[in-house]
Amino acid sequence: MYKLSGDTKKAQRLLADMKRLSKKSHVSSYIISLIYVGIEETERAVEWLQSAYEERPGWLVYMNVEPMFDTLRSNPRFAQLSSRIGLQFR
Repeated sequence: MYKLSGDTKKAQRLLADMKRLSKKSHVSSYIISLIYVGIEETERAVEWLQSAYEERPGWLVYMNVEPMFDTLRSNPRFAQLSSRIGLQFR
């Protein structure tokens, strides 16, 4: 991720590009949530994961083991979403 490599501006541009693209074609909310995690906006990341829940992407079943979501694990909304999906939260 650009933020992890120290390039926050590139990460912000990528996010803007993805949102712009989403107006023309489908862009997974799961992917956008990963970008928000990368720029350390955890609340926005959880919001986009909740949107992803509505989309039902296959990747969502891995959210409890996805290392990029490690910073979200202590978020109560993340735990609630995990339970709603039927994933065991640890």
